[in-house]
Amino acid sequence: MSAKNYNAGKERPSLILKDMSSAFTELVKVREAGIAKGYARMNWAESIGTDDAPRFLDENVDSIFRHLIAYMQGEKVDQESGCHHMAHVMCRAGFAIQYDLTGNPCPHDSITGQVCDDCQGYIDRIPNQVKTRYPWREAPEWAMWGARDSSDVLYWYQFKPIEGDDCWVSGGRILYSAHTGLCENWKETLEARPK
Repeated sequence: MSAKNYNAGKERPSLILKDMSSAFTELVKVREAGIAKGYARMNWAESIGTDDAPRFLDENVDSIFRHLIAYMQGEKVDQESGCHHMAHVMCRAGFAIQYDLTGNPCPHDSITGQVCDDCQGYIDRIPNQVKTRYPWREAPEWAMWGARDSSDVLYWYQFKPIEGDDCWVSGGRILYSAHTGLCENWKETLEARPK
């Protein structure tokens, strides 16, 4: 006998996250470079559902073209960010997709051009998303704190941890979440669960 999974017709994130893990890591590096440059995490989404969306999308396409041209001329790594040009293209394409799926006009109501309740709910949540560092929707219910250690491993903590030599120390429940590389400023990564 074998365990059954009823996954027919369901999305398979492993097609990207596992099969294309290097490309996915490069995409994350682009987002991290933007944040390190001073952009808010959700800066790119601030024009969703506004009259400013067409301007942002036009500039976004220009960025895609600049990275494509540099790549086609043989330059693989962007001089400014140190990230792969095609990862910038992936990131910018992702921004455009998010705008198309959640922006103005709403793709769910192509007749009236009005933003539907689902998309308006997304737009209303954007300010809250800007303020958080971690994907709290994915955290276990008991997790009250999130932080990364010096190896850039994300952990969820039940109780507020304290600084150790190269990691956070805490009693209670602890869960490993994700590893992405080296974290130079791990002592600045502690975040409480948003209320």
